[in-house]
Amino acid sequence: MVKKISSKDRLGWLLLIFFLALGGVLRIAFLDKIPQGFNWDEASIGYNGYSLLKTGKDEFGRPWPIFLEAFGEYKTGIYSMLLVPVIKLFGLSIFTVRAPNAIFGCFLILASFYLGLQAFKKALPASLVAGLVAISPWAVHTSRFALEWYFGMALAVGGFGFLLASRKKRYLMLPAALFLAVSFYSYHALRLLVPLLLFSYAVIFRKEVLKEKKILFTSLIIGFLVLLPLMNSMRSNKWFSRALDVAIFGSKEVESELMEDMYRHTVSGLPFVRVFNNKVVFYGKEILDKYLAHFSPQFLFSGQDVTPRIGIEKVGKLYYVSLAFLVFGLYEILRKRNKLNRFLLLWLFLAPLPSSLTTDSPHALRSLLMIPVLQIITVYGMVVSYRYLRLKKSRLIIPFFAFFSLFYFVGFVYFLWRFFLFFPEDSANFWQDGHKQMVEKFKNYRDRFEKIVITTHYGQPHIFVAFFMPVDPNFYQREVAKPDQQEIFNERIPHLGKIEFRQISADDFYLPNTLVITENRAAPENLPPLDVVKTANRFYEEPVLFKIFDTNRLTGEK
Repeated sequence: MVKKISSKDRLGWLLLIFFLALGGVLRIAFLDKIPQGFNWDEASIGYNGYSLLKTGKDEFGRPWPIFLEAFGEYKTGIYSMLLVPVIKLFGLSIFTVRAPNAIFGCFLILASFYLGLQAFKKALPASLVAGLVAISPWAVHTSRFALEWYFGMALAVGGFGFLLASRKKRYLMLPAALFLAVSFYSYHALRLLVPLLLFSYAVIFRKEVLKEKKILFTSLIIGFLVLLPLMNSMRSNKWFSRALDVAIFGSKEVESELMEDMYRHTVSGLPFVRVFNNKVVFYGKEILDKYLAHFSPQFLFSGQDVTPRIGIEKVGKLYYVSLAFLVFGLYEILRKRNKLNRFLLLWLFLAPLPSSLTTDSPHALRSLLMIPVLQIITVYGMVVSYRYLRLKKSRLIIPFFAFFSLFYFVGFVYFLWRFFLFFPEDSANFWQDGHKQMVEKFKNYRDRFEKIVITTHYGQPHIFVAFFMPVDPNFYQREVAKPDQQEIFNERIPHLGKIEFRQISADDFYLPNTLVITENRAAPENLPPLDVVKTANRFYEEPVLFKIFDTNRLTGEK
């Protein structure tokens, strides 16, 4: 007998379709223009995808690597592998590199709906969870650039959705194991957080987990087999390099502050110098401060973040109007501490932990897994409010939710206003805007010169040249493998034929038949620039980013 679908459930499924469509538009529209620019991480991910397509090897000649060396941080190679068919079909461009992440953003909406379905058992409140994720400034922005591990977060949310559903349908533990195991390939934060959440789930739902031992055993085997290549790659320990670079325990600044505290205590002649001046107390307080900052109004509602690249000024991660429902939802979850509510609370309080162990925190990217659980708790508050008003037989139900819907609409329009009108110019420098234009101009002049020198003042120009020309990956791999390139190779700034990447000196302007591309700096008075590259700005005079010089004008060469 087919179960009849209620009108509310039907409305919930229709809303899900609407929110998926809306979320897709928000993530795809003007994708190649906002964020303005294309940073070197995105260029590296894209060029490695192009290199894999053309040669089956990454930029350094390694066949289908699980982790890309890139600039020494060993980011996941899965995203670049996924780009191979996209680049094959649509070519190499900013849009094609960012598009998969936008699709993962839509998958996150769907995964959040499924997670909400396990929490509420009904499609209507689950669709509201999906809707809040669809219009979330936090979720929208982070799905609009090539964040190589975003797919892992979407898979983790879907995996835990399957895991919760497996309490009644045991076989769903199998896709849960697959999704969660694959998420380990994405990012260090998930490699810490997913095991903690799995352990929490196993403790809270231990009776349900152990009911079907065959499926549990099969799930463990699936997870183990999927993780085998990852465990094999751990032998090099290089893929921990990025985590160690940003970890608070390796920070020289934090260590210096601790030493300064100990010095002052010792010079003052105070007793018990080690009571407060020890690593346990010092690092414990630092981590606690950073952890609590993830729950601060400044971070959640006012737009505070470590860099304008990942935060939208004056736009919070959540809408202000969500605050009331978030409080109601938290209160109800704390009041009714059933198994599911305990798991959701642990998810909420564990999610900021990876970010709290780093120097630059609170950090919107490293705490992304807070998104779905915050929206579930918010919808929980909406459900509680509706049930209370209905119990009281209040006539205020419709006006109450109409009022809050209006405020959500106003907040959403304000987000769009800030994001599309202010954010591009405000964050352009943080997205290395102007490097594409520099390469386009450089391509027009390169054949006229025996040598080209490009400044490294802004970071990693070689990867922009490789991406936007684009450079033949076979040639690139041969160049970086040359013995005389080893010193430069170690700095991740290779030569590419006649092109050199280094800091520009005064002597470079006197080199014969050379094209010099430098930052906006002074040159010999009698050497005007051949061309300039400016940072795009729709509202004010465009600032000069690069100056391009023809040394023949100074040396008299033709």
